[in-house]
Amino acid sequence: KREDAEFLFVIEDIENNHICGTSTIIAQHGTQKAPHFYFAITKVEKYSKTLHSGFIHEILRLQTDEHGPTEIGGLVVEPAYRNVPQKLGKQLSFIRFLYIGTHRDNFQDRILAELQPPLSHEGKSLFWEALGRKFVNLDYKEADMLSKKNKEFILALFPHEDIYISLLPAEARGVIGRINEETQPVKHMLEKIGFKYLNQIDPFDGGPHYGALTNEVAPIQNTQKTKIASGSLTTEGKAGLIAVEKPNLPFRAVLGTFLTQNNEAVLDPTTMKTLNLEIGDPVMLLPY
Repeated sequence: KREDAEFLFVIEDIENNHICGTSTIIAQHGTQKAPHFYFAITKVEKYSKTLHSGFIHEILRLQTDEHGPTEIGGLVVEPAYRNVPQKLGKQLSFIRFLYIGTHRDNFQDRILAELQPPLSHEGKSLFWEALGRKFVNLDYKEADMLSKKNKEFILALFPHEDIYISLLPAEARGVIGRINEETQPVKHMLEKIGFKYLNQIDPFDGGPHYGALTNEVAPIQNTQKTKIASGSLTTEGKAGLIAVEKPNLPFRAVLGTFLTQNNEAVLDPTTMKTLNLEIGDPVMLLPY
């Protein structure tokens, strides 16, 4: 079932037989059993005829979605493998788009990315301390972990009335919709390929939600299925992700070089050997 489907991708250092990063796809984040909760940020205008003045206020409004979008997340690269020429973070990110693009019927028409906001050195959320903690007698990490298993307490305890952002402490207002420094490259990448800020935030930590229509995400549009042709890369090929999915074998992919012509593809020898491919085998491609 789509509502229960989750996909975990791992990247492996083959020479050292070591997993050094992960990323995930949740096929549908938000179901009848486990709704997707978020704060929508909207504006209301107040005006006094007597004073001839008014204000435009931003408010938080708790929303639920039982037919939620596909969510991408879980992007983690071990510190020792960051900032390497192979750009492992990009590979882990784009492999999800390749998989969605070549298994399109398994995913929703909307796609979501929840970005990490700034937290204190102790892992505390200033937004949670100013708002959520007033209604839920748990610290941020406890509430976050519980929400992954049971979301009932959010619906039962969180306020359903509009919350005026101006009434929150300045330090809490300052993190609404913000992201931490480590997440900045992810934000730029998402914006480059078609994601936009949705004016929605995480109800626990105030982190921003970015989204797009699935079919309008550039890497998903650029994925293709083809077959391997004979030949060699006599001219400079394209760099990108090359994936294979054979019966009784897991989905596998590498960063390689290929050249497409006549609805077929010529691959570099290293990729052919690593993925144990032969002429005529079906492959999935995503050029960078």
